[in-house]
Order: sequence, then structure tokens, then C-alpha cells
Amino acid sequence: MYFKRIKFKLFILPLVLLTIPLSQSKALFRYNGPLNIELELNLSKLLLKEKRYYWKENGKNFLDAKILFSNSGKKEKKSILIQNGGGLNFYDSLPPLILKFNRSNFRGTVFGKFKKLTLMTHGDINSGNIPKVINHYLAYKQFSLLSPFSYRVRLVKIVYTDTSKVLNKFTGWGFFLEPKNDLLNRFPFKRVSSSKKYLSGKLDKKQTALLHAFNFFIQDRERFKITNGSYKTNRTDFFTFNFYSVLPIPFDFSRSVMYWIGSRPTQELNYIMETAFAKSNWLKYPGLKYSELKRAFFLIKGKRQELRRLYMDPHLPLEKKHREAYLNYTNFFFNFLKNRI
Repeated sequence: MYFKRIKFKLFILPLVLLTIPLSQSKALFRYNGPLNIELELNLSKLLLKEKRYYWKENGKNFLDAKILFSNSGKKEKKSILIQNGGGLNFYDSLPPLILKFNRSNFRGTVFGKFKKLTLMTHGDINSGNIPKVINHYLAYKQFSLLSPFSYRVRLVKIVYTDTSKVLNKFTGWGFFLEPKNDLLNRFPFKRVSSSKKYLSGKLDKKQTALLHAFNFFIQDRERFKITNGSYKTNRTDFFTFNFYSVLPIPFDFSRSVMYWIGSRPTQELNYIMETAFAKSNWLKYPGLKYSELKRAFFLIKGKRQELRRLYMDPHLPLEKKHREAYLNYTNFFFNFLKNRI
């Protein structure tokens, strides 16, 4: 009997050791509270000093860096590699960053599962300029309330230390974006070739409603820019220079999901996913049924209180006027749809 207990414990021990790093790393996207980190890196080399290089694909090398973070209440500093992540919608002088981890060195930490993570920054080499990146973060959080088939994100407060000593230490906010493969593993659809023009039978009514709910709430919201505690009409066309400054989700979602959903031609899905709603013709989408619009509205309406809690989250570094602007627009949005459904 004693021997059997020993064998059982020996069998359980490896399982426990394997699950500890996994559960720790899952915690990265499980909690809403901000993660505090410090990055020590050579910002002069990373930024290459000239803005035009941010979009250059070749020659973006990974640089040696250090990351400081808390692990089970203990401060740790570990080596990582960091790469310039290229252009993004709103950044001025600090692009997104790609962090590369040696997983064996991060076992048992929140980063233990990941080889690479994208860190969306606040876009500036100075402290401040926070509302833009929080708006970006909230876009992902909003869609995650509507569907499990959305990117998970984690709010991060970052202290940047420039090892080249050219820049003073500064603080910014941002968020980690879940790797695309982790998102795709949650999809119940079979992956098909992107060359196929038509997919059939994989998009049920609820999924269709989610698709339109996404369009209503994410894209249409951006026709109103939230500034100084109020919202105002933004008449900038979706396909102008403002394409990426509207919101990143339509691009990310459509690129990731386009060939996993079916029952409609990909051309139509592209049209639905990448076109902002115009108030004058929002009922004139090809193949868009009134019943689907109605279903989408009630789907969003059921999340109204969760959306309010999201905007009032005390962890968000937002002023009262910004929170009120989100709430005011949410009320406007629901009234707008209610009058048309």
C-alpha cells in the first residue's frame, strides 16, 4: 500500500510541475488588473532615429533587453529580446514592441507559455498621451464581451529605461495582445484555404449576429470621436489616412477570421468587415437581413451593464470626463439602434 502511494505521488509530481507554468502564463490574460513591468533597452537603436524606418520590414533586428516584473510577490529581472513592431495607428515616436522570451528562463511566470508577445505602447517617448492607447485597449475588451472569438488583452503599466542614456526614464501604458494562434485555437471552424471564394454552412445565426454586433458597436462608435468629456461626429471616410486610426479590430478580426467563417462569399464578408456603417445606408448591405440586425441589437443590449462596468474599471488610467464620455456615447448608441429596430 505504501509503495502504491509512492508510485502515485511520483506520477502526480510531473503533472503538477507541468501545470504550474501553464496556469501562471494563463493568468497573463485572465485578469483585468494592470501588470507592472519595467523595460531596459537601447531605445536609440530600437527607433533608428528616423521615422521612415518604422515601416521597413528588413533589418528590424531583435535587441538585447531586460524586463523587470513581479513573480509571486518577488521582483525579478530577466533577459529578453525586443524588436521594433512597425507602424501603428496613433503612435508619434514609440511603435509597438515585439518581446521574445526564452521560455525555459521564464518557466513558472506569467510569460512562461509565450515565445513572443506584442506590446501595444502609448506611442510616445514621453510620459502621457494615455487616452489613445486606452481607447485601443477598450476596443478589444468590448468585442471580447460579445464573442469568445476575439483577442484577449492585458493592460500594462510600463516604465521605460533607455540604456543609451539619450532619453530620460518615462512611464507609459499599453497592453499585451494575445498571440494569433491562441485565438484561432478557440475557433470551432475548420481552417480552409484562403484561395477559396465561397465557404458554406459554417456560420450559424448566432455567429452572424455576432458579426453584425461587432460592426455596430466597434465601427459605428468611431464615427464619434470622444474628446474632452464629450463626443462629436467624425466624418472622415474609413478608407482614408484614418484607416488605422479608426480602430485596429476590423483589420485584425477580418484577417484572422475571414477564412474560418462561411455561408457567404468572402467578397461580401470583406465588405461587411471592412466598411464602416453609414447612417444613410446602414440597412442596404447586400444580403443583410433585418432579423440579423435585430438579433445583433439584442445581443449587444444584453451586455449593457458589462460595458458600463468596463468603462468604470478603477484600474483604467482615465479621467472622469473620459469615462463619462464613454457612458454618454453608449447611451446615445443604444437609443440610436432602438429607434431603428
